[in-house]
Amino acid sequence: MAQHNLGCLYDNGRGVPRDDDEALKWYKMAARQGHPVSQVNLGAFMREGRGVAQSDTKAVKWWQKAAAQGQGNGQVFLGNAYANGRGVAQSFAEAGGSGTERQLSKGM
Repeated sequence: MAQHNLGCLYDNGRGVPRDDDEALKWYKMAARQGHPVSQVNLGAFMREGRGVAQSDTKAVKWWQKAAAQGQGNGQVFLGNAYANGRGVAQSFAEAGGSGTERQLSKGM
């Protein structure tokens, strides 16, 4: 959790200068240890090419890990990736089955 929190501080420039490389370093550490929100954030960095080479495929892999743990944003991002065919073959069936519908029904 502390690694994730440090990633957030550097990601948003709170109390420290904003630094994508530092945020990425801390998110990676936390994500590799299974922290689902860090997995979502790491996927976003990869999708956007922040501090790393842009890769929709790598972003999807991190979102899959987060979604498998029930992390809502991971499910939504994964569903969007399937719906738009970014990093995976387009599949509306997978988009709906990734948890997106469950999140929408909860008002998220």
